[in-house]
Amino acid sequence: MVTTYFAEGFPYSLVRVVSSVFFKDSGASLQAVGLTSLYGLPWVLKFAWAPFVDAFSTKRRWVVAMETALAATLAGMALGLAGPAVLPVMSAVFIAAAILAATHDAAVDGFYLEALDKQAQARWVGFQAMSFRVALILGGGGVVYLSGRAGWAPAWFCWRPC
Repeated sequence: MVTTYFAEGFPYSLVRVVSSVFFKDSGASLQAVGLTSLYGLPWVLKFAWAPFVDAFSTKRRWVVAMETALAATLAGMALGLAGPAVLPVMSAVFIAAAILAATHDAAVDGFYLEALDKQAQARWVGFQAMSFRVALILGGGGVVYLSGRAGWAPAWFCWRPC
């Protein structure tokens, strides 16, 4: 419970919080920084593909596949800093991370609902919320702090999921 909901909150914080800081630090216009709020759309629209997650394969496989893809995406964030078109490349990487993370959320929530009965869900809901919130703090504040100390590339590599 704790690790899956931490893994749900961490990419959310990277996409929703850290992306705007990254674009501001990279010299993007205020309009471009404002457009980073659109990275939240996959979480709003995940209801459209959540039935696909339910219909094909198991929730556990979806969770593992999405976590693997998200780890690769975080590595892509660090590698995307080396090219000449940093902002367009990072925009694409953030979009991919948002879609993968929203799909991961649908799989985690489905796995949680299947694995626990209503009484167990009620017993674990506090840990669920705490894990998600700790991930928001570490994902947002931790990565921004590391980027200020060591730069963006080390910050992306230091925080990839293990």
